[in-house]
Amino acid sequence: MSTKQLPQLPLDCLIHILSQLSASRDAEGEFSIRTFANCSLTNSLFRQAATISRLWEPHYKVRYRQCNVENEEQRKDKLQENFWLMYGERRKLDRTALGYLDKIVADRVGRYEWAKELCRMDFDIWDVLDLEAEAMKGTLQYYSEEKPKPSITRYYWTRAILREITRCYAVRLWARIPEKEVSFVEGYSALSCFFGKLPDEMKTILDNLSTMARDFLLAAGCPLEPSHNKYDTKALCVKICDFLRESGFGPAEPLDFHDIHNQFPHCYLTSNRHTIPISLVHVFVAVARFVGIMASPVDFPVRVLAHVTEPADDKDDFYVDVFGSGQNAILSVREDIPRLLSRQGVAVNQMMDLISPCGPAPMLLRAGRNIMASLHSTQLSSADISHTSVILAFILHIQIGNRVDLIPQFISGCEPLDCATFVSEAMIPSHPEGLNYRNVLTSRVAELLEQEEKEASVIHYRSHEELSIQHFVGLPFRHRRYHYVGCIFGWDPVCAASEEWKREMDVNTLLRGENQPFYHCFCEDGSVRYVAEDNIQPVVNPANEIFDSFQAGVKTLPKYFTGIHLRKSDNSSKGRFFPSPELEKAYPEDDAIGRAWVEQIL
Repeated sequence: MSTKQLPQLPLDCLIHILSQLSASRDAEGEFSIRTFANCSLTNSLFRQAATISRLWEPHYKVRYRQCNVENEEQRKDKLQENFWLMYGERRKLDRTALGYLDKIVADRVGRYEWAKELCRMDFDIWDVLDLEAEAMKGTLQYYSEEKPKPSITRYYWTRAILREITRCYAVRLWARIPEKEVSFVEGYSALSCFFGKLPDEMKTILDNLSTMARDFLLAAGCPLEPSHNKYDTKALCVKICDFLRESGFGPAEPLDFHDIHNQFPHCYLTSNRHTIPISLVHVFVAVARFVGIMASPVDFPVRVLAHVTEPADDKDDFYVDVFGSGQNAILSVREDIPRLLSRQGVAVNQMMDLISPCGPAPMLLRAGRNIMASLHSTQLSSADISHTSVILAFILHIQIGNRVDLIPQFISGCEPLDCATFVSEAMIPSHPEGLNYRNVLTSRVAELLEQEEKEASVIHYRSHEELSIQHFVGLPFRHRRYHYVGCIFGWDPVCAASEEWKREMDVNTLLRGENQPFYHCFCEDGSVRYVAEDNIQPVVNPANEIFDSFQAGVKTLPKYFTGIHLRKSDNSSKGRFFPSPELEKAYPEDDAIGRAWVEQIL
C-alpha cells in the first residue's frame, strides 16, 4: 500500500505523538530533532504539527541552557517567543560557531580572528561548544599505524574558547564595579570564570548552600523576620558559622594556608572547604544575605572579617570572624575591634578605613595579592593553574587597581588567544579612548598579535636547510647532560635565541655552539625548554608511562599532538606523538620522517 492510501491522522493525534519525543542533549535528543525535521517535509499537516511552538519548547530549553540575555530577549521579541523559530535561529549560530572552530583547529594563520568572532558570539554559543567538547573529550590514544583524527586537538581548542568566553564575562563584570552595579558575592565569584567556570555554576552552589542554611536555622527555631520579637542577628550569625562548620567549612591548616586552591570559589566551595579568611567570608556573606542579614566584607588587617548591620537603631553593628568562629565568632565594635587594631599599630584616625563595610573592589585587589603570595610560597602547583593565577592577579591589579605600569609584564605572559579575546574584547573597551591605560594596552596587544601572525606564516622545510635537521616534532628524548625527558614541538635550523640568552646558557661551550639546530621542547612537568641538538638523545624502547606523564603534566599537549604512534617488536619499541594540523602545516616534512623512524623497529 502506498503512503497516499494510508489514512490521515488528525492533527491533535500527530501533536500528541510528537509530544512524546524525548528532549535531551544526547543522541536521543538529536534523533527527536531529526524526526521533527522529517515530519515537516512529509506534507502540510505533518508540517503544521511539527512546527508548533510548545512542542519545541522543552527541546529548546534542554539544549540551550546559556545565552546572551540581551540577544535572547531580542530573539523572543523578533520571533514572538516561537520556540520552533528560536531553535532554528540558535542552530544557525551553532553551525557558524562550529565552522569557526574548524578553522581554528586546522590553521594557525588567522586563528585568533576566528577566536575573537567566537567570543563576540558570547554565551549564545556556549551550549554547542560545551556539547562539542563533551563529544571530543578524552586523552591521546595509542596507535600502531593509522593516523588519528584531530579530535583531542579539537577538544583542546573548544575548551580554550569556552574559557575565554567566561573570562570576557568576568572582566566586563568587574568594569561595572565603579558604578556600584556589582555585589561583593557576584564580583568575587567571578574569579572562577578565569578557569572556565560559568557564573551560574558558582551561584547555584551558593544558592543551594544558602537554602540548606536557611532550613538549618529554621529547624533550630531561629526567627528570620526582623519584626519577630525574638529575632537575634548575632545568634543567627553564630548559627550560620555553626552550619558552615557542619558543612565542612573551616580554617585552613597552617601547612595548607598558602595552597593556591584556597583562592578560587570553584575550589573552596567544593573540595577545599578548609580555607582562608577571605574565602570563608565570601561564603558567609552569601548565606547571610540570602536569609536577610546585611553582611559585607571588611578589608581588615591580617584577617578579613564580615561586618553585619543591626536592623534595630538602638543596637551597635558588629563583626563576624568566620575564620575564628570555632572559638569566638562575634566581635564588638567598641571593644574587640579597637583592641585588634591597636595590636597592629593602627592609629585611631586610620581605623574607619579598615572597619567600614566594602564592596568587591578592595576584596578583589586583596585576592590578587593573596594569589601572588601563594605562588611565591613553597607549596607547588601545576604549571597550568600557576599560569592562569598569575594572569588573573595581573588583571585584578590592572583592571581594578589601574596599575598601568604592570601592563608590559602582563602582556608578556599572555597567550595570543588571551590578547585576541578577553584583553581586546573586554579589557580595552572597558576604558575610554584616549586614556593612557587603553593606549598602552592597545599598543602592546597589537605588537604581540602582529608577531604571532608573522610566526604563524612561517613554514619549516627541513629539506631547504643547509644544516641537516636530525630530529622531528613529536620525538620524545632524554637530555644528554641533565637527563630529564622532553618532547620536541618545534625547531630552528640554528639558535634563534637572544644574545643575552646565549651568554646565560653558555651556548658557545657546546660542541657545535650556536650553529646547530635548536629544538622547542616540553618537559614532563609542562615547562618549556630550548635545547641544542647536541643534547637531544631519542628515547628508544619508551614505556607507556613516558607518554602518559606528558599527558598529565603538559596541559597544552593536545594543541600540538593528536595521538601516540607506538610500534613494538619482540625486543624493542619506538614511539612518537602524531602532529596536530597546526604542526603539520608548520613542519610539513616531519610527519613522514617521524613515521619512518618509528617503523624502522620492524
